Amino acid sequence: MSEIIKHTGDNLPGIKKIEYCFDSEISSEEVNLIDNEIIINFVSEKDWKKIYFTPETVVTNLDDEEQTPAGIIYNNSLNFKVPKERKEVSAKLLSFNSKNFIFKLTTQNGSILIVGRKDNPIIKIGNLKLNTGFSGYELNFTGQNHHPVLFLV
Repeated sequence: MSEIIKHTGDNLPGIKKIEYCFDSEISSEEVNLIDNEIIINFVSEKDWKKIYFTPETVVTNLDDEEQTPAGIIYNNSLNFKVPKERKEVSAKLLSFNSKNFIFKLTTQNGSILIVGRKDNPIIKIGNLKLNTGFSGYELNFTGQNHHPVLFLV
């Protein structure tokens, strides 16, 4: 068994960028579960879409292991807020209902994590919440997979 050595540089917590695509926009995935990596190939003209969010509001619960008769399942949830109520943002966020997502999360350390897969996407749960105390929208997503969150190559 190889050693786990001390990292170099800083170890900053948090997510600095959230991007997404819909499962229908992915043509193929190449997964290496030994190295915990994924390569995503898009349908032509498709790519990641950015979501502007308030970084302090991101709550992730990634790779929460659950033992089932079929083996370990990894539960993932992603919650964040999009600031300032705006008509065009509200319409876009409402269009997220009944869509299947794959999220690309860039951490403060520069790691790029993929949450969801074409065959096991992440879904939006609950209603779009307009939080007037925050002056923006709260979004909640959840999904399951048979392997941990993967690193994008």
